[in-house]
Amino acid sequence: MSFQRRSWTQAEGAPTAVWKIAQSDDGLLWFATGNGLYRYDGERFQRVDTVYGHRLRSNNIVEVEAVDGGIAVGYQFGGMSILTSRAARDYGDADGLPPGTVRVITKAPDGLLYVGTQRAMAVFDGKSWRRLPGKSLPEGVINSVVIDRDQTLWVTVDWNVYSRARGDTDFTLAFAVPYGAVPNLVLGKLSAEIGLKSALAEVGKPPVFLQVPAKKERTHGLWEGPYATLWAWVGDDAGLCLLREDKDGKLMVAQSFEAGGSLGRLVTRTFVDRENNFWVATANGIERYRAQRIHEAGVPRDWMFYYAQRGLDDDIYVAGDGEKHLLRLTGDGYQTGAELPGVMAIWRENAGSVWTGSASGITHMTRDSVKTWPLPEGTPPGRQVQTLTVDKAGTVWISVLRQGLYRLAGEQWLHVSTEVVGGDPTPVFLYTGPSGRTWIGFVGGRLAEIVDNTVRRVSDGKDVNIGNVFSLLEVDGHLLAAGEAGLAWLDGAQLRPLRAARDNPLLGISGMMVDRAGDLWLHGLDGIFHVEKRELSAYWTDLSHRVNWEVFNFEDGIHGHPAQLRPLPTLALAGDGRVVYATLSQVGWIDPASIRRNRTAPSVLIDTVRAGEAAYGPGSALNFAPGTSAVDIRFAATALSVPERVAFRYQLGGVDQGWQVPHGDRSARYTNLGPGRYTFRVIAANEDGVWNLEGASVTFTIQPQVWEMVWFRLLVAAAGLLCLVLAYRWRIAAVSAREADKVATRLGERQRIARTLHDNLLQGMHTMILRCDTVLMRLQPGSQEQRTLDAVLQQAEKLVEETRDEVMALRAPEFAGSMLAGLKDAVEALEPSLVGRLSVTISGGMDKLKGNVAHEIFQVVHEAAANAARHARASHIAIVLDLSRDDVTGVISDDGVGMSADLVQNGRPGHWGITGMRERIANLGGELTVETQEGGGTAIRFTIAAAAAYV
Repeated sequence: MSFQRRSWTQAEGAPTAVWKIAQSDDGLLWFATGNGLYRYDGERFQRVDTVYGHRLRSNNIVEVEAVDGGIAVGYQFGGMSILTSRAARDYGDADGLPPGTVRVITKAPDGLLYVGTQRAMAVFDGKSWRRLPGKSLPEGVINSVVIDRDQTLWVTVDWNVYSRARGDTDFTLAFAVPYGAVPNLVLGKLSAEIGLKSALAEVGKPPVFLQVPAKKERTHGLWEGPYATLWAWVGDDAGLCLLREDKDGKLMVAQSFEAGGSLGRLVTRTFVDRENNFWVATANGIERYRAQRIHEAGVPRDWMFYYAQRGLDDDIYVAGDGEKHLLRLTGDGYQTGAELPGVMAIWRENAGSVWTGSASGITHMTRDSVKTWPLPEGTPPGRQVQTLTVDKAGTVWISVLRQGLYRLAGEQWLHVSTEVVGGDPTPVFLYTGPSGRTWIGFVGGRLAEIVDNTVRRVSDGKDVNIGNVFSLLEVDGHLLAAGEAGLAWLDGAQLRPLRAARDNPLLGISGMMVDRAGDLWLHGLDGIFHVEKRELSAYWTDLSHRVNWEVFNFEDGIHGHPAQLRPLPTLALAGDGRVVYATLSQVGWIDPASIRRNRTAPSVLIDTVRAGEAAYGPGSALNFAPGTSAVDIRFAATALSVPERVAFRYQLGGVDQGWQVPHGDRSARYTNLGPGRYTFRVIAANEDGVWNLEGASVTFTIQPQVWEMVWFRLLVAAAGLLCLVLAYRWRIAAVSAREADKVATRLGERQRIARTLHDNLLQGMHTMILRCDTVLMRLQPGSQEQRTLDAVLQQAEKLVEETRDEVMALRAPEFAGSMLAGLKDAVEALEPSLVGRLSVTISGGMDKLKGNVAHEIFQVVHEAAANAARHARASHIAIVLDLSRDDVTGVISDDGVGMSADLVQNGRPGHWGITGMRERIANLGGELTVETQEGGGTAIRFTIAAAAAYV
């Protein structure tokens, strides 16, 4: 197991001279220092003077310990505070806490707090304090309190260590330790310096001394790290080192980090968090050691351009630019192999046949022999083998830099033309897949295939921009092509991009392979990408599916970037299933079967809520002043292993339609918020996609302005409604007045016409009739003259009667209802030919129908029915009137011979029936249409809006 170190200094806000490190239930790390209490949430270090909304008594802090729901803090000048999200309580002399600096706070497995000060030690059970017996444990400076796996209590008083076994009541002096050597817990036992040597102590047994590889007499500390590892400070020139136990029990340095250089990196405190990260406090800052998910090979550090590929049997060969030998990787290092200088290309034909290429030529290695061929004749010195492969027929193919493609025929090299592909003729990558097909990748994304020892163009690289081709691989019957600009697959003669679920492209992919489980691995500029088989299968089934992956990069211990020209490829599958990678400065591997996963879901926290210039903690009553429209919410997730890969989703109820993804800062900003109550929720996942779906939430209220309050809006709405009612009533009154004026005017006109008819026409007609009667009496009875005059007089008398009826009608008030109620009889009276052929249906209320509207409707109906009888020879005529609340509609339909389109549009020459009907309805603001059907039948429809039809 190897570890990766990350360090923070004051430049990044990290604390220095830390006295104690603790982790609370919510995952926050706390650091006690003389210049304040610091916390780390995975993104930043922050000095705080309040904890969960409670203010600290002092910023000179010596101790911090996690308790249920919060932390306990000990002060330099005495006293202690317990702070949780629910409450805060301070303790001092009056409560039973011994006076003086609180130097130690230790939480026991049973929940008791052991607190040591400069004077004595006491126990706190959550309610009361109890001093430990002074008889067996003297008063003095308490430097450490350790509870081992046997529940033995070890207390260091003035650098003397006392022990009390489980069940005992008295302490026993065990041994002394040097000044400044603070005992701690290692592998479940007490670790202490006894006689300047590291030892592990148990009650009733002699100390077990450890052989720590210190460069000086003292190690300055031995600590237990994650996964039961041992760590020690072995001297200023080496600093903190990971140890391993040798066969003879001696502790050896397993991994050293950069040299300490000065006492500034001397370890003051260590801590293992819940994700198994090892935290180290030094005088200069904070360091974190995380178990790498990759395994770094112990190859020579002075090489460059590492090249690692599978060789004979299960061996992994490592080569380097300009190096004379191949190296064979072993479990703990490497062994020197065949002398083959500058190998830049390797092709494993099978377990017993491996080909290599370099500037010196081509070498074929078997278990029994090594044979070399020089490069093709005429190759200038220094030209390198770019890539090589062996096809299914056993033919060796190579690409020589700036020379082109060659195949080995017997003992001779034959140049093979690639002109059919166009562009630069030198292949960048040669590959023979499981299908037996041999593929060629060129610059510019061009692809070709070798068929019958000739080159056939496959793609010109213009379909998808993948840049220069660095790697080819057959997967699930498909050819993947990768290059400096992306990844694509060959669909017939067309390249298609492999669609990814993330926005960032796969750049500089110079190595691809499939592991034993069928998962795809890609090595590019941004790391090693792992695509599970199920993701690929989902993509082949549905090409719209976007592929997800996980990445391993510098955060996992991978250093340098993969080669982008030679040597290729930069990934290999070892015989035992490991994925071996090479960069310009490192060789290592990932074991897909045992990738270390972080199964701890992160705690999610709402850090601050800011409205305007004020910032609020999550525990505050968040009621914002009227007029607040913008709110900033900062959140955190305590995933401390790889905080850079933490994923967040957040949502503000009533504003966001779905989950939002933050970009950059761990914060959300909302503007243009109105008054109301809002709930903000955020969830997070760690680097391995383990989600905390409960997350964290905060609710806040924005108070409304006066004009935004409900009662004010109701008042405004009521006032507006009242105005609408008044306006409506005024409008109705105005319309009624106009209608009344129109009716009065019309009635006066009718009366004037009636007077004129009565006083002039009727009187004149009576005078004429009387004079004609006188003449008629003088004529000879039975003569032609008498008969003619008698007929004229009868017609005149009939005209007088009809005129008198008209005068009576003009004198009578308009009753629209009665007019329409007698519609059938009135129409039949005017057109006796309609009797027996006419039906009338009227629905709706007629009490508010205007008289003039009823008159016009009557005229239209009469004209339409008369036309149907006279011209269409209809046997049945139906009149349907609907007086609804919204409008008045009428339909006059018949089963006659119908009308031509021209007749419908223009009417009969010299006749004005249809035109008149349209004009009457149009004068009322309505519309009349005439519809005729093929084979006979006509329907005249009209509609008049309610506003024009009703009073």
